[in-house]
Amino acid sequence: MNKIGRYIVLIMSGILIGAVNGFLGAGGGILTVIVLRYVLKLEPKEAHATAIFVILPLCAVSGIIYVILGHFSLSISLFVLIGSLVGAVLGTVILSKLKNNIIVYIFGVVIILSGVKLIF
Repeated sequence: MNKIGRYIVLIMSGILIGAVNGFLGAGGGILTVIVLRYVLKLEPKEAHATAIFVILPLCAVSGIIYVILGHFSLSISLFVLIGSLVGAVLGTVILSKLKNNIIVYIFGVVIILSGVKLIF
């Protein structure tokens, strides 16, 4: 893929990822990892770290819009945020220590289990 084609794929993927993240409040990171891994051929650690960086501003923008629309619970969010910050540090440390094939396996299992739970 040439440089212009790569940029077009990135922009089109970004539109899809942003729409999914804004609509569902989740899933944008999963799609980002998939695009980075299988379309752009990044290694798992780089794909996951890049996805986190990409999703942060998307979540901020979506969150602001949901606050403006009144679809927000401050009391719940603060407690979840505290736990999420601890989990983010823990997850980052774990990601840095795991081998790529283990990261891919865990990612796949989490996606499958999440999908099964949502359906049933």
